[in-house]
Amino acid sequence: MNTYYQPTLYEGDNWLAPEEALHCARSHRSRIGDKVELVDGKGNRGEGIIKSITKTEVLVSVKNVVEEVLQPCECTWLCIAPTKQMERTEWFLEKAVEVGVGRVSFFYSQYSERRTLRLDRLQRIVIEACKQCRASRFPLLSEPITYDALLREHSQGYALAFAHYTKQNLRSLDVFAEQANMPVKLIVGPEGGFTEVEYAAALQAGYEGVTIGERRLRTETAALV
Repeated sequence: MNTYYQPTLYEGDNWLAPEEALHCARSHRSRIGDKVELVDGKGNRGEGIIKSITKTEVLVSVKNVVEEVLQPCECTWLCIAPTKQMERTEWFLEKAVEVGVGRVSFFYSQYSERRTLRLDRLQRIVIEACKQCRASRFPLLSEPITYDALLREHSQGYALAFAHYTKQNLRSLDVFAEQANMPVKLIVGPEGGFTEVEYAAALQAGYEGVTIGERRLRTETAALV
């Protein structure tokens, strides 16, 4: 059963958005009577039957809409510096959707290789990844901000962690998360790393340096791990 994004999902007749209708009619070659499922990106899912279909319009009759329970992983907040090669950031985002990350913030610091993003393209990647893995809730994406602004951002309700590759005796991320007993907001640095001043600023802002293993990982790999 194919999944389609329907931002205004409700019980009864739903006209698919033009792009989704095109995908349904042409790419999937759907027919009247086919069963499909619709998700709104906010945690709601509805199963329906195609009632009418043309090359550009698809009408789906939905009997009931169910709001799915928020999973613990969907409360995770990842903050990542975009990579120089955009495909690496896009790869990370696709996989973050598949494993259920709830929020992704982009930032740039002193050694950041990239300071601009096309958020519309990233949102499209989120939608396609959610449809692929049948997720009903999309992660919240944020426009890139400065590192200082990220540290000042309202983060009440989150345990604050800072991925740091060092020989210092730091708690591992899994131990930190277990002992915090609350959702984690994790900052992962740029390809050039953080300066000592930036690390000190994170500690002063209430973040704790944590380790995610003995190996030095690429930015996108570290964030996914």
